[in-house]
Amino acid sequence: MSDIQQKLKLRELEIVDEHDQPRIRLSVEQGLASIQLLSLQGEVGARIELDQAGFSKIQLASIAEPLLNVKLEMDPKGSHIKFDHQNGASNYLFLNNQGASGLVMLDAQQQRKFAATVSEQGVLKIDQ
Repeated sequence: MSDIQQKLKLRELEIVDEHDQPRIRLSVEQGLASIQLLSLQGEVGARIELDQAGFSKIQLASIAEPLLNVKLEMDPKGSHIKFDHQNGASNYLFLNNQGASGLVMLDAQQQRKFAATVSEQGVLKIDQ
């Protein structure tokens, strides 16, 4: 018989590199299951989460430029992708549960500069 355990139960597991620095963290806290990829300094560079309601999120962050990140998220309203630039500008692509979809672009001051939406009936609307 093998000495290999078939199951390991933990609230958190950290996988370390050859210098004993945590690089991957698997955890469950307050019902939120997550996987985090960590930099050499322990900063989170990527995160995958699943909440209690069953909605998932993936976030990719730039450690070098804290405002530069991408989020892919599902929530009760639908699914969306958000791109954030280091100067504050962002783009948002969505598909809601009623079937409407769109793209919204914000400038560095978070002012809406462009929006294109398609209704659930297929009607295109563009705002500039």
